[in-house]
Amino acid sequence: MSNHDKDRYISSLQNKVDFLENQSRQNSEAHAEHIEKITTYFNQLFEMIPEAIVITDKDGIVLRINGEFTRLFGYTAEEIIGRQLDPLIVPPDLIEEGSSLTSHLAQGGAPAALETRRLRKDGTLIDVAIKGKAIHIQGREEAVFGIYRDITEQNRIRNEILRLNETLEKRVQQRTSDLESALKELEAFNYSVSHDLKAPLRSIEGFSQILINDYANLLPEQGRDYLSRIQRNAVRMGNLIDSLLQLSRLSSNTMHLKPVNVTQMAREISDELQTANPGRTVSIAIKERMKAEADPELLHVILFNLLHNAWKFTSLNEQASIQVGTCKNSLPITTFFVRDNGVGFNQARSERLFGAFQRLHSEQEFPGTGIGLANVLRAVRRHGGKVWAESEEGRGATFYFTLSAAPA
Repeated sequence: MSNHDKDRYISSLQNKVDFLENQSRQNSEAHAEHIEKITTYFNQLFEMIPEAIVITDKDGIVLRINGEFTRLFGYTAEEIIGRQLDPLIVPPDLIEEGSSLTSHLAQGGAPAALETRRLRKDGTLIDVAIKGKAIHIQGREEAVFGIYRDITEQNRIRNEILRLNETLEKRVQQRTSDLESALKELEAFNYSVSHDLKAPLRSIEGFSQILINDYANLLPEQGRDYLSRIQRNAVRMGNLIDSLLQLSRLSSNTMHLKPVNVTQMAREISDELQTANPGRTVSIAIKERMKAEADPELLHVILFNLLHNAWKFTSLNEQASIQVGTCKNSLPITTFFVRDNGVGFNQARSERLFGAFQRLHSEQEFPGTGIGLANVLRAVRRHGGKVWAESEEGRGATFYFTLSAAPA
């Protein structure tokens, strides 16, 4: 090979070497730039995470912490890096727990999570939730990653809720005991009313009837009138006592829910009303196949009182009519109704309807105790339902009620 050829060959090799060196330098710079970006991203993310983070080596020596760790535990990076972590933040009574956790992670154990207590630099104890994980690089364990979240306030709230629940439970038990005592007193009162109060009334009613039967001719007309008034009011008082007893029993009797044929029950009550008043002709329309999940006795109280009222308040109408059925509205459960074309009432006074002894008509117009609709309200409420009425004077009334157990 001539000298000229050798020079050309050496020059070519030098150019290739220069190219490769330049390419390598560019790749190194790009790689370094990439590493720098990743490091920047990691550093920013490390500081942005709102939980305390610490990185230690396998022996528990602190390598790095974030700002949240300083805020939570009080140690700056200068104070803690290069020192053993556990002696600084693990309470004396939990040293064994801390050592066990560190050893578990250092030996390549599975990621750990627990709730425990840790010590701040100022000596205060805090509740923390810890997550720990070993960091492996190229198959070798290089460090341990720990995340601490302050749950002191969370636990305080939880313990307060538990305390309040316990207090509430005790109050409920006390109220239940008080209610049971009140019910026993009510039962005793009912017994007293049934026997101690009604016995004198029966005597007044009985002896006044004897006087009327056997000695009426010995009394002047005014005396006979007074005697009749005594007897009528004794009977009325007895009816009031019976109504009050029924009202109290509606609150205390145990409910027994079962499927009830509402149509059949309404027909039976209507037949009873017709039998008791053979001189009246009333058109009664009852919807077929009405059913409900209800207490039969309480449902009977509801239907009897509503139908009895409809029967009573249509007594002045020669073409009296009563309807019993169901209707659709915005409520998710069945709404039953009893409608009549009787005297009706002023809607503005409807809030008085369901109170005990509240009457919108005089007793001379329509006799009664004023307890019937109060019984209806109590029976409906025991089912978790609602009852309301719509009316216009002289144009009848419609009473609606729901039972929470009724099928939609």
